[in-house]
Amino acid sequence: MALAPLDKGKVVAAACSLADSEGLDALTLTRVADELGVRQPALYRHVDGYDDLIGSLGISGREILANDLTEAAAGVSGDSAVRALGHAWRSMVRDHPGIYAATDRHPGSGDAELENAVERAVDIINPVPAGLQPRCRPSSTRCSFTAQRIPRVRSS
Repeated sequence: MALAPLDKGKVVAAACSLADSEGLDALTLTRVADELGVRQPALYRHVDGYDDLIGSLGISGREILANDLTEAAAGVSGDSAVRALGHAWRSMVRDHPGIYAATDRHPGSGDAELENAVERAVDIINPVPAGLQPRCRPSSTRCSFTAQRIPRVRSS
């Protein structure tokens, strides 16, 4: 039985799985290669090294977070939206601790792919406290927002 050809997606997926199960600090190129049943030099055809791999994990983490936030924001507003986004964020951290840790290991500045992934999450979060109603579909990569009247809180 021949092994399926290796590609960057498979390398990153294996690294994500290892980071989540064993912790980001346990992640090495050698460990990823072992998991994939290849020798470490084979990985260099798909990643430029450890820092590139961590950057790819950071992108994956930001994309997972943005997708989870988009799904959580669909059809809710106000306090419900804030709670839904908070629960989605916590769930992502709980379900993907290694991948989430990678989001802080690689700077997003100067890398267009990382910046886009961060922007997606920010686009979802920013309008919620202002009382805007997110218009999201879980399969969508972007949300639109419509203004909603914010009830006044009267002080006693």
